[in-house]
Amino acid sequence: MRQRSLYGVLGVLLVLITLTRFSFANRVKDFFSGGFIPFIDFSTRLQESSRILVDRFKDYSSLQIENTELKRHVGELSAKVAQISELERENREFRSMLDFRNRSDLKLIPARVIARDPSNWWQTILIDRGSTDGLTKDMPVLTVEGLVGKTIEVAETTARVLLITDENCKVPGWLRESALYGIIQGSALAGGVSYQCRMTFLTRGSQVKQNDQVFTSGLASASNLDAVFPKGIVIGTVASVQDVAKSVLYQEVCITPAVDLAHINEVFVGMGSKSRIPATKPASPAKETPPPRKP
Repeated sequence: MRQRSLYGVLGVLLVLITLTRFSFANRVKDFFSGGFIPFIDFSTRLQESSRILVDRFKDYSSLQIENTELKRHVGELSAKVAQISELERENREFRSMLDFRNRSDLKLIPARVIARDPSNWWQTILIDRGSTDGLTKDMPVLTVEGLVGKTIEVAETTARVLLITDENCKVPGWLRESALYGIIQGSALAGGVSYQCRMTFLTRGSQVKQNDQVFTSGLASASNLDAVFPKGIVIGTVASVQDVAKSVLYQEVCITPAVDLAHINEVFVGMGSKSRIPATKPASPAKETPPPRKP
C-alpha cells in the first residue's frame, strides 16, 4: 500500500517537473526569439534592399546599353537625313540648271569647279572642261543666277576662269531701269566693302537707282572688239552710288554680284548662240547632160 502511494507521489512529481521544465524551455525560447527577431528582421530587410539595388543596377546597365544603341541609331538616321537633304538640294539645282540650259539662247556646256587658287581666292577658279570639250580663251562662264567670269587659260581637260570680281575683268554693262551703259570692273573686296564690283564711265549726274539690275550689254569693249559676253546675262544689282567731285567727268556705281562666287560648284560655259547657223558652201548647180546625137 505504501509502495503504491510512493509511486503515485513520484508520478505526480514527475508530471510537475516535466510541466515546469517545459514552461521554462518555452520561456527561454521566447526570450531568445524575442531578442533575435529585430536582427532577423534587419537581415531580411538588408537582403531585400540588396536585391532591389542589384535589380536596379541591372536595369541601369540595360538602360545604358539601350541608350547607346538609340544614340547610334539616331546618328545613322541624322546622317541619312542630311544625305537625303543634300541629294534633294543637288536635284533641285540640276533641275534648275537643266531648265536654264533649255531656255537659254546660248549653247551651254556644264562644268564643275574643281579648284581655287589659294593665293588668289576671289579672282580665279579652275573648271573640269578644256580644249577637248571645245573651250577656247575668252568664253563667258555663268550660272543660273548670273555671270561668273570668262575663261583665260585653257588646257586639254581644264580651264581657268577669271571672275568678275577681279580688277582685270572688264564687262560692258547696261542698267535696265536707268538705260545707262558702262563698264563693270572687279574691286576684289577693296576697302572691306560687301560689294565686289563697280560700274564706271557713267556720266556724272546720271539718275542711277538703287537695286537697279545690271546686265551684260553685248557691246564690244575697247580692249576686245569681239563681244565676249552676250547681251542679257545678269551681272548684279546696284548697291550704292558714289558721290564724285565736280571736276570728275564720270561717276561710279557699286555693284553686288548676282552670283555668290564664294560657294559656286557648278557653272556653264557659253559656246555661242544656239540660233547661229554655221555658214556652208553653196552647192554648185548640176550640169545638164546634152542629149545624145542622132545617127
